[in-house]
Amino acid sequence: MENTAQWENRITWSDELATGNEKIDEQHKTIFKITNSFIEKYIQGESKASLGEMLDFLINYTVEHFNYEEELMTEHDYPAYEYHKKCHDDFKITVGDLKKDFEIRGRRTN
Repeated sequence: MENTAQWENRITWSDELATGNEKIDEQHKTIFKITNSFIEKYIQGESKASLGEMLDFLINYTVEHFNYEEELMTEHDYPAYEYHKKCHDDFKITVGDLKKDFEIRGRRTN
């Protein structure tokens, strides 16, 4: 990838991100963990095939999580549902762009 700096940023969980729902918080932590693992493997020069599998898993896990979270928000008439869903939708677009970029450029070569 030409701009490797964008791939070197880790995401960090903090208690400020906690929702109070144990299952949702654990899923969020898992997303952070998988993302950071992907970044680490990318920096280490893991093969494109292996990284692609990790990225696919991350995308699928995240989409499943969003679906679950959105169902809960709907069931409980969460007041900021539309805003939160838009954040999810925007994230899906960003991840889709990341996936396309990864497929075109592959793993880090420098």
